[in-house]
Amino acid sequence: MKPQQKTYREKLTFELMLLITILLVISVSGLFWRMRRFQGEMYSSMLSIDERLDHLEEMSGIHSSASLLPTEGLDLGVTAPRFTASDIHGNSISLSQFRGERVLLMFSSPECSACKHMFGQVRSFVKNNPHIHVLMVSIGPTEVNRAIVAKENFPFPVVFLPEDTPVLRAYKIVQVPFFYVIDERGVILAKGSAQSEEDIEALWNASARHSQSLWR
Repeated sequence: MKPQQKTYREKLTFELMLLITILLVISVSGLFWRMRRFQGEMYSSMLSIDERLDHLEEMSGIHSSASLLPTEGLDLGVTAPRFTASDIHGNSISLSQFRGERVLLMFSSPECSACKHMFGQVRSFVKNNPHIHVLMVSIGPTEVNRAIVAKENFPFPVVFLPEDTPVLRAYKIVQVPFFYVIDERGVILAKGSAQSEEDIEALWNASARHSQSLWR
């Protein structure tokens, strides 16, 4: 092989290697950039989720139980709508009778399995917190409600309302069980669904925190 041909081939080989090296650098740089962008998108997505959860917690007044995230309901800080209904004995009970006391208001239904599960949880909560007032509003046919109340023998008042009652719309109830904590002035301090006694405890504690910020 002539010296000129050898030099030309070496030069060509060097240029090809240089081109391959440049292409590899570009590819690696592009991959690194895409990974950084993907990480940024994932971080933004996580922030978005956290922000939405924080917003829900702020709406409900609850910061300690994921199962208590609100499902509709009235805004915190508004006055709870007044209503009057009858208990199993035919006695009229009004929400206004609880003025001056903080009350846990529970919307329930005798045909709701989740509500039946919560009967024991609320009963235990009341047993462990005998100073707390509870009022249950049971939605549905009167006779079915009577049978449930007679069977459960709740240690707190239970009133009956029909399924088409305007009280459900007034309180923006879209599912049961649903809870409100209403303060001594009749103002809503906390709200949310609950699946356990611990959830109810978290709801009650949230009402105390919101009361401090509302009336300070």
